[in-house]
Amino acid sequence: MIKLFLKRILVSNKELLLAFSFLIKLKNSKSYFKHINGHKTFNQFVYSSKKLPFFPISLIIDNNMYGIEYIVRRYSKINNFLMYYIEHGIFFGNHIQSDQLNYFSKKYLVPSSIRSDFLKACNNNIKVVAIGPYIHYANIINLKYLRTKKGKTLLFFPDHTTASILIQQNIKKNIDLINRIKKDYQITNVIISLFYLDLDNSHIKKYKEMGYNIFCAGSKWDYNFMDRLKSVISISDLTISNSVGTHIGYCIYLNKPHTIVNTSYKKKYNYSHKLINNVINSELNTTRAIQTNEIHKYFFREDKSIYLEINKEQYNICSKYWGFEFIRSETEMFDILNEK
Repeated sequence: MIKLFLKRILVSNKELLLAFSFLIKLKNSKSYFKHINGHKTFNQFVYSSKKLPFFPISLIIDNNMYGIEYIVRRYSKINNFLMYYIEHGIFFGNHIQSDQLNYFSKKYLVPSSIRSDFLKACNNNIKVVAIGPYIHYANIINLKYLRTKKGKTLLFFPDHTTASILIQQNIKKNIDLINRIKKDYQITNVIISLFYLDLDNSHIKKYKEMGYNIFCAGSKWDYNFMDRLKSVISISDLTISNSVGTHIGYCIYLNKPHTIVNTSYKKKYNYSHKLINNVINSELNTTRAIQTNEIHKYFFREDKSIYLEINKEQYNICSKYWGFEFIRSETEMFDILNEK
């Protein structure tokens, strides 16, 4: 409780955040760039992701997640810290990040109008701007460590662990499913996109024994995260996952068909986490369930086949939640971020 109280004071004060940012940079600079520069080869890239320290390139702490502020600033050619809080993904239902509404800034960037309307209903004294799927603002880079052959590439996003929930994947069932899809759809290459908290050596070994490529976009504090994610989706032909998440809208926006597949896995809650009750309540929240189920029904197939094309209903539901219509030009984004 004391830690949460102190953080609330910190994020509510711009000057305190500036001092905090400066001190953390001094402390972690050497270690951070050692890990960032060490991502040039496959093994160093994957196995150093968990160790990446926090190095704030954004004043608002949460904006450092997944390099969201980094790509928005680069896109709009702004060098200074943003005074907007950026939600780092698609938040369903009534979920709001811890301390989000406590920051000194009362301006927010979100993907879609459905989210901006919700936040404005929570507080009509804040400014909320929708800017569409963040993946638009990322760059495509060369992922040299992925060795793919000619032919179709399948990209699999297993549901991933968080600070409050441990996802225990059934690797055997994942492999059985992928091998069936490979055979049925003449897939040459398979890429498994693992979240950095799920970089389990035994799982990686089993996937590699099957000839799959292992991909990780990096730690949540890695500012190259979104560039890597956009790049791996871009080199894929078909994409699958076993849960609703931000990745679905990104795949559809980048014109990659997506299917939710049925694989068994277990969730184990971290009951010592300070926000665990909020997490559990959020998962059971009716609004959240309605929204995720609405997306799920357009991407899940009972007959175990996968989508080879994106249909109109899939595009429209993703546009609704990821805000395809709100993509901003460089000039528009610059003007938004500099508006007083």
